[in-house]
Amino acid sequence: MTKKKFPSIEEVCERRPFVHDGEVFDLGHLDAHIVEYANPNKGPPPYYKFYVTYGCHCFTTSRPDEHSLGDFHAPKESRPFCRARYEYSKYLPDVVESLGDENTRCYHAGYSRYATISLTLENGDTVDYFMVFKTFRERKKLRLHVESAYLLDEPPGKLKKIKFAVIAYTTLKGRTIRQPE
Repeated sequence: MTKKKFPSIEEVCERRPFVHDGEVFDLGHLDAHIVEYANPNKGPPPYYKFYVTYGCHCFTTSRPDEHSLGDFHAPKESRPFCRARYEYSKYLPDVVESLGDENTRCYHAGYSRYATISLTLENGDTVDYFMVFKTFRERKKLRLHVESAYLLDEPPGKLKKIKFAVIAYTTLKGRTIRQPE
């Protein structure tokens, strides 16, 4: 995983820390980075190189609750910073890296978005953690943008599976995937 500035990417590439009552919440784990996924299919390319960015919905919430610490001001919006979402967001770079693994399940999330649901914590417990992402091409680069991530209150209903290799290949070719009904 390579972290650096990407001036050609139209997203926040470096997250500044959030400070509340003197407590500093480092958001560096959500800086833009590159992830290369091996192509499991025969033929070129041997790997897919995605530029990964994260939206502020990964550590903020739409409405204040007992985990809220004040407003986080992003370039396009302000939302309550959520300590619980922040703690889980520390897993996101690993979740993104695992998308290409054979055992990682991706699902259609509607509106040309995709999601993963399962997260294994450091203690071995598994939780229902909904990470919504989209893939697209931007200035001849493959992009993966994590729009939101949060714990689910209850397991999701039936979702249509899709392999990340299909998402990556389709994005590379500039095509769209028909969303299931």
